[in-house]
Amino acid sequence: MAEADWDPFLVRGVHLAREFASDAIDAKRWTAARIVSLLNAANVQVHGHLVRGIDPKSAVNFCESTVSIASGVADYNYPGNFRKFRRLVYVNSNGDVEREILPADPYGDTAGVVLMSHRRGFRLVPTPRFTQDWTLRYEAGALPVLCFGRLDAGGTTTTLPLKTPDSTEVATYDTGELGTLVLRPDFYNGSYVRWFDASTGITEVRRVTDYAYSAVLTAWVLTLDSALSDTPVENDHYEFLPALEEPMDQALMWHAVMQMKASAADSEHYRAAETQYQEGLRAALNLANDILGRFGPSLGSEFLDPLMEESYY
Repeated sequence: MAEADWDPFLVRGVHLAREFASDAIDAKRWTAARIVSLLNAANVQVHGHLVRGIDPKSAVNFCESTVSIASGVADYNYPGNFRKFRRLVYVNSNGDVEREILPADPYGDTAGVVLMSHRRGFRLVPTPRFTQDWTLRYEAGALPVLCFGRLDAGGTTTTLPLKTPDSTEVATYDTGELGTLVLRPDFYNGSYVRWFDASTGITEVRRVTDYAYSAVLTAWVLTLDSALSDTPVENDHYEFLPALEEPMDQALMWHAVMQMKASAADSEHYRAAETQYQEGLRAALNLANDILGRFGPSLGSEFLDPLMEESYY
């Protein structure tokens, strides 16, 4: 199967996994969809390594969300992609922070934001007696589901209406659809999406600032942080990007091969794949730390050992 011209990550991942696990491959067992699930698991794993391994002062997947505080209402939901609370602030018309509600001790009597589980959200103590829009600043979580697919009609240079990928036809998975689109508001906020213009071949990457369902377009729509060079049209492609950039994203592919080899009880080739995975992860961590200047302008991070999971063998 020839790869699509725009070379989406999931296509390259499926192809690499099948190529290097070919001696143990069972085509019926290791469908494209199942290999995608392994790549998704690797994406979560690597994102966790990056979060724990880089400068703690840096904002990882920094996002903002409007919280409409209402009088008499104490409990509020987190955004769909929430990972870690940073600040709850009131921003005036000039963009300046005027007020802030600080985190509070859930077992004490102090006023503030009481952080609860991801399912339950947060609580304001005491219960507000005012109605006003505030801004929640937070870190987005790892994206547990990657996909690429086609756009629906009605897009603009700053919005992308998405069609849900149809991954049932494995024979055509590399022509524009693979993976699962998460239908949860704000889920992809802070992530990066690549748009591929099917007519010109142009590809551009933008950060997602909002993700919501549009009743007018009857589609889930991404809002982008800056305008594209042209207006996207129906059946252009989109792809959510993984935690690592090319060519280091091959570490995620090697992680999938590791799982396939572990399933086949092939310890020799498992270790070979694990070596490739660790080298890719180490390169990604070194690059991230060098960019962020964790060790200062003159000291590189080559000596930094990444956080690796234990081998199965």
